[in-house]
Amino acid sequence: MRRETRDLAEALGLRARDHVALVGGGGKTTVMFALADQLKAKGSTVLTSTTTKVWEQQAQKAPSVILEGSGPQWKEELVQVLDRHHYAFIAGERLASGKLQGISPTLADRLFRDRVVDYLILEADGAAGRPVKAPARYEPVIPRTATVVVAMAGLEALGKPCTDEWVFRAERFMELTGARQGEFLKPVILARLLQHQRGLFQGCPKGARRIIFLNKVDLVQDRTWLDELVGILAGKCRLVLGSVKEGIYQVHR
Repeated sequence: MRRETRDLAEALGLRARDHVALVGGGGKTTVMFALADQLKAKGSTVLTSTTTKVWEQQAQKAPSVILEGSGPQWKEELVQVLDRHHYAFIAGERLASGKLQGISPTLADRLFRDRVVDYLILEADGAAGRPVKAPARYEPVIPRTATVVVAMAGLEALGKPCTDEWVFRAERFMELTGARQGEFLKPVILARLLQHQRGLFQGCPKGARRIIFLNKVDLVQDRTWLDELVGILAGKCRLVLGSVKEGIYQVHR
């Protein structure tokens, strides 16, 4: 079954309360903030974060940034911001690089269990801006309370060579998928990353709902390859194709 929607939360099948972990590549940060904005507009209380690092300029897309490492007053500040804006970004501390250190999985678990917000949305790994990312053995860093894990890839990578330009941790990608250096990223190869037990869903908590989100469908150059990829992945778990830029999502279930 396939249907279209402009509601990102609906496309991802979110429930009344969820802890969402985003993994992979292809625009996780953009998806995180777009989803948070939509949920807030519906009247929900939302907290965004990361278990890795994020540029502070990006984090400032939220109404307020709370730093856990700033001292014991951070909890009070968080409550005040959520009461006022219903939305905040929480991080650990500022880094000299201009990035913010993320929070620990333990803190993410505690915030969700304490019912501080309706939705906790976080990036659980980094992809250095690449559309495709293969996780290292210690990645992603997904909190145990995550109820939804969204594995992402940017569709502009279809047909591009398997190199560091398009794939973050290309050597690991080749190890997991059997691809050769410089080989075109065909649908069957990308599908292996999404289905491999040590691929993008590595470390997914037991019981968490798994969703594949293929972003930037507007940049696909060969629709036959896209149809082939959908044919391989459809029925494995909830599959979403879309473009956050255009705000249109196709849901395959």
